[in-house]
Amino acid sequence: MRHNTHNITARCLYGLGMLTAACSVNSDAQETAAREALGPKAEPVIEEIVVTGSRLARTELTSTSPITVLGDEEIDSWGVSRIEGFIRATNINTGRLAATGFDVNAAYGFEFGRLGALRLRYIATRLNEFEEQSLPGATTFDCAGFYGGACGTPRPEYRHRLSLDWRSRHKLSATFAWRLLGRVDQFSARPSPVSAKLKATSFFDLSLNYALMDKLDLRLGINNLLDQTPPLTSIAGFGGTETSGRGNTFPQIYDAQGRFVFGLIQASF
Repeated sequence: MRHNTHNITARCLYGLGMLTAACSVNSDAQETAAREALGPKAEPVIEEIVVTGSRLARTELTSTSPITVLGDEEIDSWGVSRIEGFIRATNINTGRLAATGFDVNAAYGFEFGRLGALRLRYIATRLNEFEEQSLPGATTFDCAGFYGGACGTPRPEYRHRLSLDWRSRHKLSATFAWRLLGRVDQFSARPSPVSAKLKATSFFDLSLNYALMDKLDLRLGINNLLDQTPPLTSIAGFGGTETSGRGNTFPQIYDAQGRFVFGLIQASF
């Protein structure tokens, strides 16, 4: 009876083991079948690859500003002690400027016997056009007779210097000059009421010359004899450039210092 019981138990364990194995095999078969039914797995599509922190060496690279390597021999041969001496700035001027007009230079002299001689001299400029273009294809504008804005420094259409020279029979001579700068208008579609124009302005100068000895002269003079105030404008002196003016005027054109007295001794060799 006990023997039979052991056999039944063994059969039951064996049968249980076979059932477990069969279930395991059946599970693997089902997974394989499922994969076959779904077909091959689709590969993802890569739209973009971003590489960071990489150095790609290229031998065919060209540049408009190639790097120049200088050794000790080149530095010694150049004789330059500062790094600025090795920098070559090759700027290109792409702007355009065209001026049309005419100049007049005339003189006439005559004698006054014992009183000496007089000479009248007239130098004038008539500016018809002064066209400026900052870049190729940019707008071209005419600055003749205008100032400020894109034109900057005043460019009067007319200016002159008329001088009268007197030379005595001895060592004394004198010169009286009249400088005239014509009117200019503000270059703007909406000019400021107080800066719409700079009126025509005249300056008068007087100088005396005395020959102390051969090739040694003493000269005294006064520029802006009448202490004429230059024309003032609210738009001058704020641009920070040479053409923007200083102190509400344009000292490169007008006398901004007022009356100026000078004296000098001139030696000729």
